[in-house]
Amino acid sequence: MVSVARNNTPALRFDGFDGEWEKVSLGDLGIPISGVGFPHSEQGGETGTPFFKVSDMGQSDNQRELLYAANYVSAEQIKQRRWQVSNGPAVVFAKVGAAVLLDRKRLVRETFLADNNLMAFVISQSVLLPDFSLSLFETLSLSSLVQVGALPSINGSQVQAMMVSIPPTLQEQRAVGELFSDLDALIEQHRAKHANLQQTKTALMQRMFPQDGADEPELRLGGFSGVWETVSFDSLLTRVEIGTNILGSNRYHGIPLLKMGNIQRGYFDFSSFERLPDNAELPSGSLVRTGDFLFNTRNTMELVGKGATWMGESGAFAFNGNIARFTLERVDTKFFNYLYNHPRSIRDVSKCATGTTSVAAIYPRRLKSVQFQIPTLEEQRAVGEVFSNLDALIAAEDRYVTQLKQAKTALLQRMFV
Repeated sequence: MVSVARNNTPALRFDGFDGEWEKVSLGDLGIPISGVGFPHSEQGGETGTPFFKVSDMGQSDNQRELLYAANYVSAEQIKQRRWQVSNGPAVVFAKVGAAVLLDRKRLVRETFLADNNLMAFVISQSVLLPDFSLSLFETLSLSSLVQVGALPSINGSQVQAMMVSIPPTLQEQRAVGELFSDLDALIEQHRAKHANLQQTKTALMQRMFPQDGADEPELRLGGFSGVWETVSFDSLLTRVEIGTNILGSNRYHGIPLLKMGNIQRGYFDFSSFERLPDNAELPSGSLVRTGDFLFNTRNTMELVGKGATWMGESGAFAFNGNIARFTLERVDTKFFNYLYNHPRSIRDVSKCATGTTSVAAIYPRRLKSVQFQIPTLEEQRAVGEVFSNLDALIAAEDRYVTQLKQAKTALLQRMFV
């Protein structure tokens, strides 16, 4: 690839292609067709012509192309209802409702129907190739066309009037389209790997911890045997500390502050966090230490009681007054991170909550009677290491998918005009 700097040419271009891209309206490249009504009585078919709905765009196998539909209709239904079938290739997107603001586009290559919440831009293949057309639409903000009103919507005339630029040859379209098709395939490959790892973890959580009524797990690491001991949380707990009441803000530049939204079930979310004032005087008890188990004391009824073991650097973060730190004995805190977040433990801890659906609390003293089953410390460490390593693989795949998506966004910006 080479970088170029000319009028109406992309900043990044494959070798062997030159000349300015042609500026045209979308109406010169195809026809927008609105979907049709799809009565509930006609839905539920499993064979025939796919009848796509907005919900189909969210399915994991439909992230680039609409390959599967939740509903199919027969030739007889099409005839009776006088539905006008669309022939692919086409780019499909939401035309009404909140889904318009998501700006999702999908490619359809075969004959199909779409409901009246969707619009299909049927491509003129003499001037536009399918894979390139999808990438071209991904550079467009269709949500910017939304008409002001109670219900967001766009219409076909607006889409037709949008101005775009296309390469002077179909060969260049093909090269660009194939690049983004391959990149989407790579993203999907790692997204699927991430999902498989998550499913593996869920299955192992079920099998490597005792189920209700059992005193040992179904699946055991080699070299370990014997029943797991049933203990109360009170027998493991040596100290409880509540975090600082100093308020944080996005405007401050001091030490970062963990709040209830940063604690998830078994991990920490750093997508956003606040900081304390530069001059904040914090007691050492308000700073997180490696191996601390942090517990969310206040939240909604659904989320209160979230907890996770801090495996980061000691002293790098503070925690606020809606979080309690538990100091534990007889239990490896890495193992406890997974024991505490086992579905059975989540169920038992949630029973300790008081309050309303929107404002609930779990006071640490109420947790003292909660029962846990633990093996020897040696087995605890081994089990904790299994899940810790699995979490590292999951996190690595998640980061890779994010990086690939960022690379795609950057290439879309540089390889289109």
